[in-house]
This record gives sequence, C-alpha cells and structure tokens, in this order.
Amino acid sequence: MIYFIYGEDTYSARHALKKIKDGLGDQDALQNNTTILDGSKVTPDELRNYVQSMPFLGQYRLVIVEDLLKRLQAEKGKASKKNDDSLSLPVQFNSVMKNDICPTTVLVLTDGALSSSAKASAVTKALFDGISDINIKNFAPVSENKLSEWIRSYVAENGGRISASAVEKLKYYLSSDLWALSNNIDKLLIYKNGQEITEKDIICMVPEIGQQDDIWKLLNATLGKDLKTAMNYYTRITGTGANGYYLLSMIVTQMRKVMRVKMWMEEGYTGAKLLSVTKLSSFQIKDPVAQAKGFSVSQLEGFYRKVLDADVKTKTGQMDPDTAVMVLISELCEA
Repeated sequence: MIYFIYGEDTYSARHALKKIKDGLGDQDALQNNTTILDGSKVTPDELRNYVQSMPFLGQYRLVIVEDLLKRLQAEKGKASKKNDDSLSLPVQFNSVMKNDICPTTVLVLTDGALSSSAKASAVTKALFDGISDINIKNFAPVSENKLSEWIRSYVAENGGRISASAVEKLKYYLSSDLWALSNNIDKLLIYKNGQEITEKDIICMVPEIGQQDDIWKLLNATLGKDLKTAMNYYTRITGTGANGYYLLSMIVTQMRKVMRVKMWMEEGYTGAKLLSVTKLSSFQIKDPVAQAKGFSVSQLEGFYRKVLDADVKTKTGQMDPDTAVMVLISELCEA
C-alpha cells in the first residue's frame, strides 16, 4: 500500500501518519521495521532496496520518504545523472512504486505545501501515473469557520470543556496553527482539571496571548487619551519581560491594521467584504474596527506618523526603545 500525505497543515499530516502506524499491528515490531528516508537525497535504487525488503519478526515493513516530491518539483523532473539518462527521476521512482514494492511493505511519502504550477503538476503526474493502490491526502490549513469546531472537539476529546469566548480568544491569537493550539490547550486542560476553560484562563496561562491582549488594551487606552490606564498596561507588559523593541513593533503592527481597516471602511466596505479585503478573521477585526470608528483618517494618519517616528528613532539610535515607547504613549494621549 502507498500513501501520499502532504499539505501546509503539518499537524494533521503528522497525525495521519500516526494513524497509519497504529493500524500496522504491534508497534514494537513496527519500530524495528521502520525506515525513514530523506527525499532530497534518496535514489530510485535505494528506495527499491528498502521497499523490497521483508519485515524482520513483524507483519509489515514501513518505509517513509520525506519531501521527495518537493525535490522532484524543484528539479522539474530533469534526468538523473546516476541512473538511466533516458528517464526522468519521477518516472524512475514511479517504476519502483508500481513494480517493486513487496506486499508486506507500506510506503508513505510525506511533503509539506507543494507548488501547483503547470511544471510542478506535470512532475506530480509522472510520479504517480498508473498507480492505483495509492491513498492521497492533502491537509490544507483549517478554515476559520471550521477552526472553532476543531478547538471544541479537541477539548472535548481530551475530557475538557471550554467557553465560547475562550474559543474565540484562541482563534484570534493562534489562528490555524494547530501545533500551538494543541500544545496550549493541553496545558489549559491540565490547569483546569475538568473545569471549563475561560477567556481569563487563557490570558493567565498562555503568556503570549495575555501579552498581546494587553498590547491591544494599551493601544485602546492610548488612543482614548487615558494616560494612566495606558501606563498601567505598559508597566504590566514590560513586567512580563517584553522589551521596548518588541512592544514598539507590536504597536506598529496594530496601528497598521487599524489604518488598513479604516481605509477600506472609508471605501464603503463592511461585513464579509471587509473581512475579505483585510484578510482578517471575524474575531481579529473587532478591535481594529472599534478603533477605526472613533477617528478620522487624518487623525489616524497623525497617530501612525508618531508611531513610525518612534520606530525610526529607536532603529537609528536616537532614543532607547523603552523611553521611545513611554514618550509615544504620552504624545498620543496628548494629541
């Protein structure tokens, strides 16, 4: 049997590979009969040797080849110098897969995101042409409308509960990074021990989320000319170890989002159209929209210029970053 697992969602791809392994009987025996090959280097002859080998004291031999198609696409199917020059590498590997695999061998090809260009597609076709017993699975990133269900299902499958606002908080800051989501949810499940995971728990237990949330609140307070609250958030953020460079870069990023949202809103974009042109999720766009509504374009441009000016001063050594951020907060509150 041959499997081809690929795609940008490496988390789901890795779990698909684990599911294949779990279905191949005794795991100790399988471990002794598993070979992982570097697809950027392996030759057709080397692959042939491995897939023709019988398993030792086990039911199956598992051969995993990583990033083979990526390499073949990059080479655009040019002829191998070590093999028959009349055949391209994809065709030679295709011959191995069609003719040389032992019935007790399971071959798994794994790749990340792949090119969809015409030349790349031609290489893919040459590699798999005429192979009937192949299972191909493409793992694209989980879409926004399915991500909430993925989070809820993951929590439930691991014996936990999670509030709707906590789901949205995870979506906003971690997006479709399933590795980060699963790792942080695991920590939250241990922390809550069966109790419902709340938004407050996420801010408390996932430092990067709590920090970014505080940065938005700092910006909200600053644009709202609430100097005392803004400085309280500044103290809290820097108290977690964030330095001025990081804080200023995040303020620049957030202000850029607000400016982009405001420009499109001025063009009459709202709802789904605004989400489409800004490429933000429905949760990610809430804060920029709220801030954009409170100011004119000229006001926001003035704020943005001050932010960029502070950024330039730190990068040119005119001001240390911590001082630059405090001066920026003060100036924006007085603007």
